[in-house]
Amino acid sequence: MSDASPKVSIITPCYNGEGYVRPFLESLLEQTYKNVELIFVNDGSTDRTEEVFMEYKPRLEEKGWHVIYIYQNNAGQAAAINQGLKIFTGDYLICPDSDDILYPEHISEKVCFMEKNPQYGIAYCSVDYVKEGNPDDVLYTRSILSSVREKRVFKNIMKDENVLWEPIGNIIRTSVFLEVNPKREIFTGRGGQNCQLQMPMVHKHDYGCIRKSLCKYVIRENSHCRQSVKNRKSRIEDLRQIWVKTIEGLVTADEKEKKRLIRKANKHFDACFREYFWGRFIPMGKNVTTVKLFGFLPILKIKKRVCYLFGIIPFLTIR
Repeated sequence: MSDASPKVSIITPCYNGEGYVRPFLESLLEQTYKNVELIFVNDGSTDRTEEVFMEYKPRLEEKGWHVIYIYQNNAGQAAAINQGLKIFTGDYLICPDSDDILYPEHISEKVCFMEKNPQYGIAYCSVDYVKEGNPDDVLYTRSILSSVREKRVFKNIMKDENVLWEPIGNIIRTSVFLEVNPKREIFTGRGGQNCQLQMPMVHKHDYGCIRKSLCKYVIRENSHCRQSVKNRKSRIEDLRQIWVKTIEGLVTADEKEKKRLIRKANKHFDACFREYFWGRFIPMGKNVTTVKLFGFLPILKIKKRVCYLFGIIPFLTIR
C-alpha cells in the first residue's frame, strides 16, 4: 500500500525488554506497510531497553515511519498505554506487546480487512503461540471465533471465556474508539489492558475475525501475565476491579445497564473465587469434570475414569 493509505498507529509499552525486544523490532522492520506511527513507551526500564530501541529507531524512520519514543517512571502497562492513547493520530490502532512477533503482512492484511469491512469497529486475527527461545516452533494457533459467534463477543468478554486477550491480535478503528473512549484513557489497574480496550468497543459494535495467522505470541515464563497467575486470589480481585471500572466507563450504556452488568461481573468473579477456594483442597487438573450443587458446591468430580465423592473419596470406576 502507498503512503496515501490509512495511517496506522502502534502503541507498545515496554519494561526491562533488553532480553527480548529485538525480535519484535526486527519484525517491525520487515513490515510491508508504510504509513505507520510507532509510539514506544519505556515504562521506567532499569536495563538497556532504551539503548536497544535507539539502535532501531533510525532504521524504522528510514522506512518512512513516524517514530515517537516516550520514557516514563515505572507505572505499569496501563499507564504506559495511556501515554500513547493521548497522542496517537492514526486511522487505526494496534497495541502489540514488546515481546510479540509480527509477520511481514501483519499491518497490511489487517488494514485491508478493515477497509473492506467498514461495519466492524474492531477485528482480531488468528494468533500463533510459540515458546521463548524457540520462536520457529508453533505450538498451536487460536482464533477468536473458534467457539463463539461475533455477536456474542461482549457476553464472552464479560465471562472471561472463549476470548483471546493477547493485544497483538487486535486492530481498532480510531473513529469508533474515540466514540466509546473520548477521554483516550484506560483504568490503570494491574493487567487487563486488552479487556479495557475490547469491552467498550464490542458493547455496541460488531467484532470481525481475520481468518489468518498474522503474528506470534511468545510464551515467556517470567512475563507479568505468567507471574500473576501464581497468585490466583489476588489476580481474581485485580480483574474484578478492572471489569467493574471498565463497565462504569461505558459511554454507550446507561446507569441501569451498568448496574446490571456490574452485578453479572461480580457474579462471575465470585464463582471464580469459589473455584479457587475449593481448588486448594480439590486439585482440578486436565480431563476433570465437576458436578456442582446449587451451582457452586462441588459434590462430584470425574477425573479420567474415576468418580470422586465430594472431590476426595473415590467411589466408582467407569469402565
